[in-house]
Amino acid sequence: MLDYLLTTMVEIILSTSLIIVLVLLLGRTLSRRYAPKWRYWIWLALAVRLLIPFNLTAPQPLVQIIPPIQEAMIPQKTAVDKASAPIQSDKNGNPVPAVTAAPNKPMSAQAGIALLWLSGAGGVLIYHCVGHLIFMSSIRRWSRPVGEQQVLELFSHSLRELKLDSRKVKLRRSTAAPSPMLAGLLKPTVWLPAELYSDEEYLMIFKHELIHYKQRHLWYKLLMLVVRAVHWFNPLVYLMVREANKEVELVCDSEVVKGTDIGYRKRYSEIILSMIRRPPSNAASLSTPFNGGKQMMKQRFAGIFDRRKKHNGVGAIVTAGLLLVLAGVLVACSTTAPKSDAIQEAIEAATQYKNTEYEVAYSSDILSVETIQQRNDQMVPFFTEYFAEKAVSTRYTGLPLQVAAKQQASVTSDNLELSLSEDKGDVIELKYYVDLVLLDQAGAEQQRVPLEGILTLFDVEDQWLVQGDRFDSNAFMKLVVP
Repeated sequence: MLDYLLTTMVEIILSTSLIIVLVLLLGRTLSRRYAPKWRYWIWLALAVRLLIPFNLTAPQPLVQIIPPIQEAMIPQKTAVDKASAPIQSDKNGNPVPAVTAAPNKPMSAQAGIALLWLSGAGGVLIYHCVGHLIFMSSIRRWSRPVGEQQVLELFSHSLRELKLDSRKVKLRRSTAAPSPMLAGLLKPTVWLPAELYSDEEYLMIFKHELIHYKQRHLWYKLLMLVVRAVHWFNPLVYLMVREANKEVELVCDSEVVKGTDIGYRKRYSEIILSMIRRPPSNAASLSTPFNGGKQMMKQRFAGIFDRRKKHNGVGAIVTAGLLLVLAGVLVACSTTAPKSDAIQEAIEAATQYKNTEYEVAYSSDILSVETIQQRNDQMVPFFTEYFAEKAVSTRYTGLPLQVAAKQQASVTSDNLELSLSEDKGDVIELKYYVDLVLLDQAGAEQQRVPLEGILTLFDVEDQWLVQGDRFDSNAFMKLVVP
């Protein structure tokens, strides 16, 4: 599961990064034709996509056909006993135990990457959230209700003009506020600094901040903060978030000056210009300060005085969405192909192992030391070092020999079917179903015993080796100890 999530994250990063680069490169050109909202919505769509931890395409085919093996789910005839040993001993006292599951592996590379990612994401969130809380604590500490009746009436007028509920947005003044701003996700408040403004300036300020509230820009910025935390390692995401926060102000400015004359736009720009000497707020990630950096101010002025009629950018948004979907499909196809190859290689290794394990020719000396040693030499190459040691020491490798000796028959396999149970990247579990066939000296079938179990295979230096084999104990018990 962890391997799948990491792989999916890489796919998402590659596909979204392509769109981010395209929007950044074409942004200035397209902005001449389209209103600021087109980039605002594209950044929003990309942010949402970056937070969805799965692709629309399946991580692997629902039905996988790998000639000459046909995959099928194991029929639920009997449950696999994972805890108990299948056979304690035969009549001669020879132990025939099942090999238990392998011990837990040390932390994998995937787990290490996941831990590093979580640490980075947590660090970014803590840094910004703590900074915001400290800032807001200072703002509240040095705040007071607005007492000027004229200012309150202007605020009420702005609320009515935008059709907003006066009970949901508060107005306060704080000497710690660097500029007029909207802050507070759950209790939104328009904060005014200590400076006093003219009536027209108040109306412009209130309209600006209340548009932020009406269009839920604080929640938009929270989403961008979460995206930046989740993808803290991706510099393109930092650029996207920076541009998205700029678009919030540009969109708001365009709404404030919509339908106004050049004089109104000039006076509105003068208010913004008067704030330029003030440093931007340290809590800008979760607030909408009226001021900003010099570069930001230049972009805002250009947008405010741009009176050309522009398109909404629906076509650009749809095109970006289609590119995002197409990029995701292409990346998913290219990155999931190796995983399918790995599963096929594991199934082929398991097939060779099972066919070799259940192929025994009966002879009178089948349990001799030499025969058992030959058997060990034959089976050990299929095992990991850990499993080989356990299998030899517990005489697990000699189990089919004991079946042949007890039944005085040769052993072979038939109808072997394998299917994927779990894929953990470098560890794959396969369900298997096989018929154990006993043959007399003439090669005629004497008995057919259905077996089922789960194989655990490890990827060891690009080779799939058996690390565990959990199977139904009752079937072997009947063959070795009648």
